[in-house]
Amino acid sequence: MFKKTFVIMIISSGLMFMSCMSMSDNVVQTIDEESFQETETLLNESIRYYLGLPLKESEETINSQLEKLLNVQTFNLDYKARIIGINALWNDLHGHKIKSRSMIKDLEETGRLDELLYITRSLNSEEPIKELEKGLEELYEPRYLHFFLGEAYFKEGDFGKATTEYEKCPPGLDSDIQDMIDKRIDAGLKLYNQNEISSKELNILSKEHVTLGDFMNLLHSESDLYSRLIGTSKEDTATNWKSANLLENNDNLESVLLRKKLADVLYRLAAYKENPETLENYSTSSNSDSSLEMSIATSPISDVSLNDAYFQPIIFVIEREWINMIDGEHFKPNQEVTGQELLAIIDELKEYYSLKG
Repeated sequence: MFKKTFVIMIISSGLMFMSCMSMSDNVVQTIDEESFQETETLLNESIRYYLGLPLKESEETINSQLEKLLNVQTFNLDYKARIIGINALWNDLHGHKIKSRSMIKDLEETGRLDELLYITRSLNSEEPIKELEKGLEELYEPRYLHFFLGEAYFKEGDFGKATTEYEKCPPGLDSDIQDMIDKRIDAGLKLYNQNEISSKELNILSKEHVTLGDFMNLLHSESDLYSRLIGTSKEDTATNWKSANLLENNDNLESVLLRKKLADVLYRLAAYKENPETLENYSTSSNSDSSLEMSIATSPISDVSLNDAYFQPIIFVIEREWINMIDGEHFKPNQEVTGQELLAIIDELKEYYSLKG
């Protein structure tokens, strides 16, 4: 009788456990291909953000998806590690270092050797190359380890090794991401050979953030582009540019170059070449946008309003595809411009005026 009762209790407990499991919407016992693909899509979005490419979803949507996946309970530790790793990377790229480091610890506790463990560690390490090389020793066919190792070598100035690692990136990556990797390979080869890149370009690439003066100097070194935009090459000084209304009177050449300021200068340069009278009463010193004929009810840019002093130049550079939106909705006007971004924008200008000029 005792044995029979004991067996019934065990069976009942098991049925209760299974019932609880089935009633919970957040518990995932098996992971299908669609679920794994969802994590890879979110990883691609993180890489696109890192590269400054337009996101396919808004940041709000991505944050919501990441939070939802983070709350999923699963016995599949590989899947769990991937979700934590993507969250750690996304938060790190957005400057949430404390949250990212906490997630790195959670990732370590899963006991799984996911490539994102080594990537996020490298972003927080004084020796990122060692972290990434360790990951390559322990993992088979990673997707982005070679890319981030290439980035680490590039920052160290070892352009030969950087190019080699970029070339090892596996096939089948997002096409836009692959295009950016190809551009890095070209830049790495030029830097490695040294004779195909100017000293000014080399100096710009070595900078994490550039100044307004850096942009002026780089443009002046591109003699063909300079003559297209401004005409006869002459000494570039703040006084000359301000007198031509290419700069505001209060602009400082040593100030860090923000995306909105670069948009403003590019708009002025285009107007100087194509429609000089536009500049006669143009200024970003006030919030007036009376010179802009509004044909839209609301701003198509989520973080730049219609009455923003920089709306006109920002919408202009977006339409000409000289500077991209971040996620199809946001421009990030106060985000600092990196050396790589500045060189890419100069290339866009050269291509535009060679085709349209």
